[in-house]
Amino acid sequence: MFEALILNWIGTLFWEKSAIEIKSIWNTLKVHEKIHISNMFQMIISLLILSFTRNFKFIFDIRLVFLFLVLIISSILFNIFVIKAIENADRSTNGLLSILAIPLLLVSDIFLKYDITTYHIIWIIFIVTTLLTISLRWTINLKWAQFTLLTQVFAFINIMIFKYIITHYASTELLNIITSLVLYIWSFALILRKSDRFEVLNKVYDRKYIKFWVFWWLGWAFNSMWFMFGPASVITALKRILSMFWGVVMWKIYFHEERFFQKMASVWVIAMWVVIMNFPVIVTNKALLTSVNSALLIKWDIKWYNQALKESNIDLNKNFRENAARAEQLYSIN
Repeated sequence: MFEALILNWIGTLFWEKSAIEIKSIWNTLKVHEKIHISNMFQMIISLLILSFTRNFKFIFDIRLVFLFLVLIISSILFNIFVIKAIENADRSTNGLLSILAIPLLLVSDIFLKYDITTYHIIWIIFIVTTLLTISLRWTINLKWAQFTLLTQVFAFINIMIFKYIITHYASTELLNIITSLVLYIWSFALILRKSDRFEVLNKVYDRKYIKFWVFWWLGWAFNSMWFMFGPASVITALKRILSMFWGVVMWKIYFHEERFFQKMASVWVIAMWVVIMNFPVIVTNKALLTSVNSALLIKWDIKWYNQALKESNIDLNKNFRENAARAEQLYSIN
């Protein structure tokens, strides 16, 4: 789990820095122009990953068309509310309320018929109760918090539809590319509607935004390695904790947000609930955190990644102890 902690720590730091860059250039770029930049990079990176993995799984179905349309609409709204939240709301508010993604994902897992325990439900109730308590005590600044709440709602919708599509119809890499491409075309079309479209394009691709691109890309690069070191529930929980931490620290440094110590205390309380909630999963799945993952990270041999993707019986979100032992046996990584 140490490797996952380090990667999460660095990845969330770079993503927080990219959010700071977005806020600092808010007056010079409009919402759809920022969406245009971020999706351009996501599309390029997804293409690079697909060129390595060559995972072109795709099954056409009329239901897929409907699900994809909903995913695109939800993704557009998600992008808009993310940027609105960065512009208006305290970043620490965004970090603390991002924990709401965990109970929402519980609803998603129930809908998708994943195994859910009473233990998880109880601790999610504790987390939500804690959030409500610190909100009433004004540790969380609720001004403009509606943007953060809407961000979490649409993130939940995106994840639920995304998980369903990659389970039944398409590979993760292919879906990422298609989604990014559609959002890129949508934002590009909005730019082309402007009478001064060439000036807008020159502004969007100006070199002064290079810091945003670099921080966003580095955050994505580190975060993309998380899946090798634990189940999605644990990694997501760890990401949320570190996002809360960096949100409070970085925005105190750069934008002098108030109530720093109250917010930091809230971070540790919520972090404790999240760790306790995931403790049985962390203990049970120690077997996964073996030399298999270290070898994958150090060697970065893409054939092992491809083998893991194609081995359908290795489910990284269920029965991790058995899966890790089977992975070691199958791939014999020493």
